[in-house]
Amino acid sequence: MEYNGAEVGIQRPGTEGAMPQAAAAAHKVRVLIVDDHAVVRAGFKQLIETTGDLEVAGEAGTAAAALALIASQPCDVMLLDISLPDASVLDTVAALRRRQPELPILIVSMHPEEQYAVNLLRAGASGFFSKAGEAGDLLEAIRTVAAGRKYVSASLAEALALAATGDAPAPPHRQLSNREFQIFVQLAAGK
Repeated sequence: MEYNGAEVGIQRPGTEGAMPQAAAAAHKVRVLIVDDHAVVRAGFKQLIETTGDLEVAGEAGTAAAALALIASQPCDVMLLDISLPDASVLDTVAALRRRQPELPILIVSMHPEEQYAVNLLRAGASGFFSKAGEAGDLLEAIRTVAAGRKYVSASLAEALALAATGDAPAPPHRQLSNREFQIFVQLAAGK
């Protein structure tokens, strides 16, 4: 639809966060999937390929492979598993920030969001998505960080709002330094 010479998209109920079809055809959001489990990468890839506005730019199973891939394969968003075999998530995010400071990084994890998300956002991640979440919510999270915004679940956003107003005590893990958090992550992974 045009209005005064400019293309205008009309938002229909149930399409929040969706790209207009003309914009989707012009540029698909390229997603790099980084997870050490091949079946998880395949599932993410299959989900992304069901959309008209997202595409898989590449896949990696380690932090080192992801860092090598972003040098040769352009992407708009990185899905980064919190637990990779060759590097901590904090070190990986820091290395990515040094190489591509503007690259949106969406952390995906099976670990509880309330224990990890805030520290990872502070470290430079663009969002946090629980692997226990719904498929449609993952697509929304990808689109959100691709648009330059931060993503956390509604339940975490509410918990953060309560903590910010003093209505809820801050959990002890939010008071950890980056190094303490890194050790916490390693202990939780059994390392």
